Amino acid sequence: MRKTQHRPLTVALIVPSETLTSLRRLAENALGYLKATPKMDSYLASRLPKASIGDLPSGLEQHLKYAKLTGERIRVDSLPIGHSLYRNMAFEIKTDAQPDGEYVVVKVPSVKTKEEFDKLVILSLGEDIAVPGLLKWQRDSNETEQLGSDFETRTLSANFAFVSAFRHGTRVARVVVASYDSAIYEASALDLWIGSVVGPPYVRGGDTFTYRISIRNSGSRGITATGVVFICDLRREDLVRISSPNGRCGRSMHSSDAFICELAPIPQHGKAVVNLTVRAPNFVANEKFSEVVFSTTSEVTSREKDYSPENNRYMSLSTIIYPKSTKSRRTIR
Repeated sequence: MRKTQHRPLTVALIVPSETLTSLRRLAENALGYLKATPKMDSYLASRLPKASIGDLPSGLEQHLKYAKLTGERIRVDSLPIGHSLYRNMAFEIKTDAQPDGEYVVVKVPSVKTKEEFDKLVILSLGEDIAVPGLLKWQRDSNETEQLGSDFETRTLSANFAFVSAFRHGTRVARVVVASYDSAIYEASALDLWIGSVVGPPYVRGGDTFTYRISIRNSGSRGITATGVVFICDLRREDLVRISSPNGRCGRSMHSSDAFICELAPIPQHGKAVVNLTVRAPNFVANEKFSEVVFSTTSEVTSREKDYSPENNRYMSLSTIIYPKSTKSRRTIR
């Protein structure tokens, strides 16, 4: 990835009844300070109350209209498991410049030990790559390599992006400083997996048929899977319908060949079901191809840690398509 040469610009935190001088002193002594790298000096950062970090950012008026027209909804996810807001350090950043190559540097002089400092991370609010309208708190994957953090100066650094929804951007961003407790995340471990795929072994080209896919929580710690998302990769021209009695299904905004279901929480030993109705593609048999195998790739995830992620993804190759009809039977993986 190309590294951007940044020239930090201090962005004033908006605090009522405070002068810039006292604001700067207050920021350095308690709140930390925030820097960004805009092309224009037109960025403003304000402190965000803890109770408001789950509210929708401003600047989403057109996105909300689109959501209403399409039956979607925009919502802010809670902080990832194991993360907690540090000293109420949450900020909303606004600009009228063209966003490009932003990063933040947050100073946390109140930290006394390196052990405490090493638990701190910067999270920014970004659009989920699969679920339409879901805004999730994310960590910069290049934080350590490109920017890093420094205990001696008590500074944290990270890239961030401005909020988008339905693949359309805004001029508003949110960043928080969070403390990460790995023990809490580890304690959330469960085993979410695709338990069975039931469908016909043989179909004819042009036939409509249904897969019944079971998702199970086989953990042993009594943990309920939350934020469960089922994703299926399938050519959109082959899909007739995707549904679940346990949640809401539709097409991913980020891929025309990906379909998703947001499922209700699954308790230990519980399951959810997804019904996938597809149309077998037509083809003409020849000397090389007298039959074809219909394939789908499915994956399931949750907010919790999964101690067996290898069984979260499954490619089904159980249905053979013939150019003429054959007697259909049912098979179970």
